[in-house]
Amino acid sequence: MSIDKYRQALISVILLCLSGCAIETTTIYNKSLTSGYSTSEPIYLGFHDNKNASFYFLLKHKAPSSEYLLCVRWNSPDHEIIFNGTKSAIRFLLDNSNIITLQPVKPPKIIAYNIENKGHIEEAMFNLTADQLRLLASARKVEVELTGKHITVLGTFNRMHTSKAFKDFLDKAG
Repeated sequence: MSIDKYRQALISVILLCLSGCAIETTTIYNKSLTSGYSTSEPIYLGFHDNKNASFYFLLKHKAPSSEYLLCVRWNSPDHEIIFNGTKSAIRFLLDNSNIITLQPVKPPKIIAYNIENKGHIEEAMFNLTADQLRLLASARKVEVELTGKHITVLGTFNRMHTSKAFKDFLDKAG
């Protein structure tokens, strides 16, 4: 008879657990332990005369930080180094009135080689604040000047691709 009491008690506890009643749990969410990382697809610009050297952007963001990274990849058609280390600069002229000037946060590096023409791709990272990214995404006309060792390349945001890519990245990663 005592075995039946234990069975009934065990069945009662199991039913109580499965019903969800009278069992309390506490969940602590620690925001500092969570993060996300977003990287855009390559963002291309328009060039009038690029002297066989062109560049494109990648945007990166690590949440919950408010800092963004602008990754500039510069295609060199020959074996010469294009960036001038941390002395290189990128300037954005927004709507012919506002200028944003950025310096690399660390020395640029070569990330790829082209064996056929002995060219390569160099990469430099620049810090962007959320406000600067919003200004770039909302500007109607953006002209870009990338200054290297022996060359300066001028590009423009193209409304169909560049501006849209900045706005989309800001919406998704912001």
